[in-house]
Amino acid sequence: MPLRQRASQSFNDFYRYFKERFPNVSAAPSQVKAMLEVGKRKWRGEPVSPELRQAAWKGVGYSLGTAILAAVAFYFTYQKVVKPYQFKLSREKLERSADEKETLENVIFADDLDSKTKEELARFMIAKRHMDVNEKKGRFQETLLFKAIAQNDVSAVRLLLKLKADPNVVRIATHDFGPTPLLYAIDRGSRDPEIIDLLLQHKADPNMESRYNMNALHLAILRYDLIEKDKL
Repeated sequence: MPLRQRASQSFNDFYRYFKERFPNVSAAPSQVKAMLEVGKRKWRGEPVSPELRQAAWKGVGYSLGTAILAAVAFYFTYQKVVKPYQFKLSREKLERSADEKETLENVIFADDLDSKTKEELARFMIAKRHMDVNEKKGRFQETLLFKAIAQNDVSAVRLLLKLKADPNVVRIATHDFGPTPLLYAIDRGSRDPEIIDLLLQHKADPNMESRYNMNALHLAILRYDLIEKDKL
């Protein structure tokens, strides 16, 4: 059954149910006619009897009640029919996108997706496809966080950290001073302090040391003077 037809049927069912539960809320035809008659007489400047005025006021109150019943029926229709349908479409869209992108790496570094879509798709792939944001790859056993830092990609670093990427994960560092994301960022001489800030905000340990027994502050002093010492 098409969504419009199911929503219309559901609305009618809910409206009928609430109308049966509250029979005195909706306006009767005679009261609606009284409202119209009062309006006509007011327009013509004719007198309005107290009985007609009373019936008209009842019609106004009952019409408001009818509107409230309709609003309640619409709310339940949205919650029970429309919203699940939208969720199903969203899920199907995520499934298709996940199939197209295949890996978390393709999602995180995609140029054709906005940040919100990247996050939704990445969370879906982690939860439903059981992909690991901290998976190590390559000869240096690096996670995606290292790649984001290497590309000086602030948005990718921010997203990965939101996805619970480990800021203290250790890679194989044979030719540099950067076994952790923080040390790696400093060792590469990252000119964007926001990457350093993001790592520290997400509990990157500045006291972890490189293979040469240098922590973040030592390495920062060695590499450049752009990082404020009080951040470390």
